[in-house]
Amino acid sequence: MISVLCVDDDASLLDITRIYLEKTGDFTVDTAESAIIALKKIKDNSYDAIVSDYQMPGMDGIAFLTLLRREYPDMPFLIFTGKGRDEVIIRAFERGADFYIQKGGDPRSQFTEMAHKIRTAVLFRKEQKARRESEARFRALIENASDIIRILDENGNIVFDAGSGESLLGYPPGFMVGKNPLEFIHPDDQAVVRAALGEVFLRKNPGTPTDFRVRKADGSYIWVESIAKNLLGVPGIDGIVVNTRSIEEQKRADLAIREREEALKASEENYRRLFEHAAEGILVAQGDRIVHHNPALERILRYPSNVIRESPFVAFIHPDDREMVQTRHTRRMGGQETPTGYLFRIIRGDGQERLLWITSTPMTWSGEPANLSFVTDITDQRDVEKNRNLIGRILENSLNEIYVFDGQTLTFVAVNRGARENLGYSMEELRSMTPWDLKREFSQEKFEEFIAPLRRGEVQELQFYSTHTRKDGSCYPVEVHLQYSGDEVPAVFVAIILDISNRIRTEEELREKDAQYRLIAENSADCIWVANLDLQFTYISPAITKLRGVSVEKALSQRLEDFLTPESLSLVQKVLEEELAIERSGTGDPRRSRVLELEEYLPDGNTIWVSNTLSFLRDGDGRPRAILGISRDITDRKRATEDLEESKQKYNALFDNNYSVAILVDPDTGQIVDANDAAIRFYGYPRDHFLSMGIHDLNHLPREKIVRDLGQARDIRGKHFLSTHFLADGSIRNVEIYSGPITIRGKQLFYSIIHDISARVSAERALRVANRKLQLLSGITRHDILNSITVAQGYIDLMGDPGTLPPETAENVIRTLRRIRRQIEFTREYEDLGLEDPVWQNLGRMFRLLDFPPHVSLHMVYCDWEVYADPMLRKVFENLLENSIRHGGPDMNSVTVTCRESGPDLIVEWQDNGTGISNNEKEAIFSRGYGKGTGFGLFLAREILGISGITIRECGSEGQGARFAMVVPAGQFRPAITMT
Repeated sequence: MISVLCVDDDASLLDITRIYLEKTGDFTVDTAESAIIALKKIKDNSYDAIVSDYQMPGMDGIAFLTLLRREYPDMPFLIFTGKGRDEVIIRAFERGADFYIQKGGDPRSQFTEMAHKIRTAVLFRKEQKARRESEARFRALIENASDIIRILDENGNIVFDAGSGESLLGYPPGFMVGKNPLEFIHPDDQAVVRAALGEVFLRKNPGTPTDFRVRKADGSYIWVESIAKNLLGVPGIDGIVVNTRSIEEQKRADLAIREREEALKASEENYRRLFEHAAEGILVAQGDRIVHHNPALERILRYPSNVIRESPFVAFIHPDDREMVQTRHTRRMGGQETPTGYLFRIIRGDGQERLLWITSTPMTWSGEPANLSFVTDITDQRDVEKNRNLIGRILENSLNEIYVFDGQTLTFVAVNRGARENLGYSMEELRSMTPWDLKREFSQEKFEEFIAPLRRGEVQELQFYSTHTRKDGSCYPVEVHLQYSGDEVPAVFVAIILDISNRIRTEEELREKDAQYRLIAENSADCIWVANLDLQFTYISPAITKLRGVSVEKALSQRLEDFLTPESLSLVQKVLEEELAIERSGTGDPRRSRVLELEEYLPDGNTIWVSNTLSFLRDGDGRPRAILGISRDITDRKRATEDLEESKQKYNALFDNNYSVAILVDPDTGQIVDANDAAIRFYGYPRDHFLSMGIHDLNHLPREKIVRDLGQARDIRGKHFLSTHFLADGSIRNVEIYSGPITIRGKQLFYSIIHDISARVSAERALRVANRKLQLLSGITRHDILNSITVAQGYIDLMGDPGTLPPETAENVIRTLRRIRRQIEFTREYEDLGLEDPVWQNLGRMFRLLDFPPHVSLHMVYCDWEVYADPMLRKVFENLLENSIRHGGPDMNSVTVTCRESGPDLIVEWQDNGTGISNNEKEAIFSRGYGKGTGFGLFLAREILGISGITIRECGSEGQGARFAMVVPAGQFRPAITMT
């Protein structure tokens, strides 16, 4: 027997399909009236095939097939529908349908064809699955082999390549096919391999393996061992079969230096991955800021990265714990002793208080002292034992190396994973070792003497630098923080150790960069100089000769008054006084700079104009210690000023006299900075008021989004887009905008040329609505009515088979014909939808005009609003009232309508005190044909609202009345106009 699941939203059609298929004796049939129900049944039952309609509410047959194929790629699937368009058939087969069956025509022939195609699809899928499984087993054996398996033809070329070749050598699949293997063998080993292959071709090789070096995809060589067998002439193979495996471990002693370099690269990559993917938060704190952190810290704090970097870190800490954390951070930054790990509380971005464990250690970041910290949220592990386990895991997984050794024997009792992996020793090996086994500069006596102050309690921590020796003999520099826990039983020493190889490497790189910066300064086309706060030069780059025609030595000996005009000298002195005053106030951005355009004398008495970018060089405490300047000749630019001014006058004439609406916008704020007369007339605001507005006042979008969009479009030379603008009288206009950047008086602005296209948009909207109605009506007549006719024909056809149909067959036929009548009547109600443009409608007035029965009372809360919607909006509330009366139960006697603003939207809620709607019906009630009446009321309500972009959903609780919430988007509602 073949088990079939039939899916269709028409229960009658499902019934007739089940009768026909089960009559054959080959099938057992289960049914589902929607794709959602079908997916649930498939999880709980086993089926051999699926037969599904295409056009169904909620999820059509193509979407159903797409979801099904993700979990059940081999399930036979047949599309059975009246949708006969080529694109539907093509989409069905693209998604993996096995067959397509057209509804309509003679039922007996139709269902006979269905039964045949189901049997064919089930047999084909079973054969296909068996063939794939067989091929997969063979492929898995070859592809997962630890050896490289190759076949060479009679000319010695590779015709088959599989096994671990890709992972071992790095070449992509198929790369070696067609090539001679000797091309990839080390030149020193080719003679040996050629001789061994010659013996194999002559069938003289007894199976002795050959060692040689083979080139990997990255150009390096590894040692391998190959055994070849001559199977030339054997059917299915006809070649030399070669098995090759790596023997790199046996040759490792000869390649020790290369392996250490590769291991170092892998270690750095592992560090990056651990940092990026660590579950604990990792941060570097310097001063009062977090200057570096990993993604996990964002998840712990619930703040975005930019907020974390730009805010003082104490802003995230619970007010009661801020002084403790700040004090310990400051002491550690100053080199004083402070606990390495402790607990504190934070206030997350969502307002929750959380308990964190932090482990900190000093480090150097960008050449300055900093603290490296690891934080973990342990709020949910409050009891002592859980905290200990958690802290143990934190220490085990810490990027730092952590060692615990016995206070008496000094042998290691615990070493975390980071240390074990870096050293190359197992924990079992380390338990028999002591610190001086790793630190070769210490003997036992010298180490005992070194840690004696800790034992005696004279110091809380020893911090020092040392060198660790790995198991393979290599060494790396470390920074050690050693503490003694004498209260533990037994007493132990705890050492937190940082591998500072990268730090040392970074410091060397910084020295190289300093040299590079000086080289850049010496060769820059701009003149770079440094002066003290008394305006005496201490450094000038060689570009001064090209700029002012004097040597570096001459320029260093000059004072400002020697080469600046009096006006420029006065400007420099004034600006310096202003900047020093800002420094004294403590309100200035330490990274700020000033640009001064100064007129300077040349040796021949002529002058040039020079642009000078000035900023302070600061000491370690952030105080200004010198002035850094970058100077560039802008004489030619100055000479172009008059030409630019003339161009501006031409632009102003063109802008002001343009009959099109034109405005200028500041992209940094979205503020309107200028508008022509046409814009003032179009929007209807007084000019002074209009120039105080922003773009967000016209399109009612959030200011932040406007500024963000303008920033993203800053470099685009031209932009065209459509929008909706609001005029002073409250009316709405659809506009077409042509926009682009323009620079005026050194400021980059955006110009916008605006055209009113409201009439065109209305026409386009009407055309879309008409097309949508035609498509929906076509779907109704083609799908629903065709289904009903198919069911009626099926029952009539089966009337000739005695004993096949139940006694109520005639009633089924009559009920089907009634459905056809209701479907046709629905099209009459639907034909007026969307024919007229939306209008402003008073909600309170509309509710009061509804035909409430005497026993049902209406309560309105804050309903003095107007909404911009289709003229058939009243039909929505008439349907809701009918739904409440018909389905609310005998005790339903009250309807409450509430309006409230929610963000940019207006929420309109219709609430009755009836029986309510069950959870599994909340979405289904909006489907066409659902319910005990015509099945079109709520479907029509959603269609009417959808034309104006208004959404509706049922969100009440069963037993507490039905509650329908409608969301009116921004710009489509306003306070009702009150007549006085």
